[in-house]
Amino acid sequence: MPLHKNPIINTTVNNITGVAIPTTIKTTAENSDYFIGIDANGELYKISKANLLAGLSTGGGTVNSDVNFANVYLLLHGEGSTVLDSSAKAYNIAGNASLSSTWHQFGSQSIFFNNSYLSVANPGDMVIGTQDFCLEAFIRLTAYPVDYAVIFNNFLSSSQRFVVYLANNTTTGENGLTVTNGVFNVTQSISSASLNSLGWNLNQTYYIAAKRINGQVSLWRDGVQIASGAMNTDFNYVANTFIGAYSSNNYFFAGYMDEFRFSLGVSRNVSVIPSTAFPDN
Repeated sequence: MPLHKNPIINTTVNNITGVAIPTTIKTTAENSDYFIGIDANGELYKISKANLLAGLSTGGGTVNSDVNFANVYLLLHGEGSTVLDSSAKAYNIAGNASLSSTWHQFGSQSIFFNNSYLSVANPGDMVIGTQDFCLEAFIRLTAYPVDYAVIFNNFLSSSQRFVVYLANNTTTGENGLTVTNGVFNVTQSISSASLNSLGWNLNQTYYIAAKRINGQVSLWRDGVQIASGAMNTDFNYVANTFIGAYSSNNYFFAGYMDEFRFSLGVSRNVSVIPSTAFPDN
């Protein structure tokens, strides 16, 4: 139903019965909260806080759209009964990570990883090459890894891989949010440091991003750049892709992910934390 900014005044309203008026008062609306409205036909409907705000800012109609949607190669909302890729590629998502309503940034569910993973088998057209890229997700750790918690892995060999991960207390010159090409890293801290000391708290939500523009990789947390470095690597290969683990049996990410998006050929503005779910068009 359409969103209208008109005052909720309609003669039909006076005839509606059975609508209980809540007595609970809140001073802050959560993203998962809903508001009751009345459309132009006098019918009641509910709308989420995120869509309400987006509708007010755009004047109604389509809530939002992505002018670079054709560049989206993976888009996981974590909604429904199975994990689906909502990008135009519509890759088949395999693996044993589950959907959970315990926490979610948007919608009503997210993807829960507990010694589990998601994978895309040999996605033929997901060749990074020398293109710009941007990986984004809302993440929520529930346990620290002994050493590595992989968020995304596009792996061909030990020297040909694109991996985004969190490194904890390592002595190998990579700690915190890190990107590697298998030869060298762009990392939050080259000194041994715990994730906790680098600002990664358990059960706290973070909007993270790893992007490349013109050969320069930068890492972001909650709209703030936390690391950068040159990485003009040509990732010119087709390989299995894993989310939430390095492979099916090691370096697992423990916790939740929501709104996972991977874009190629475009480097997005990640300095603003998204206030709505990523669009499907």
